[in-house]
Amino acid sequence: MSDDDEEKCDVHDLVLSEGVDFLFNASTEVRTVEEYIDSIKLVGSCFTVREFWWTFDSFPPLSFISERSSIHCMRCGVLPIREYHKGGGTWSMKISTAHSAEVFLEVLLMFV
Repeated sequence: MSDDDEEKCDVHDLVLSEGVDFLFNASTEVRTVEEYIDSIKLVGSCFTVREFWWTFDSFPPLSFISERSSIHCMRCGVLPIREYHKGGGTWSMKISTAHSAEVFLEVLLMFV
């Protein structure tokens, strides 16, 4: 790659291998799968690195998000419910609240 090509290439314009959705659900009491699905709100869909970070940066600091609320980063069209993951899996971990923002960012960096 020549120096001219490197100048033209902006890493933020790189296309993600798969589109992702950022989803949010507030800390409301839900009793059924349908109520849970209704509580999930699409924040944005991302197909490039620029869109990914623009959407991520639109969130308030994680410390402002109430307990029991969730932010999800999923493949486009996939909701964070068990019914979508038959034959697949999920990954989760428990961490101290003091480190949650740092760990969330590290996981997103690995994701992109």
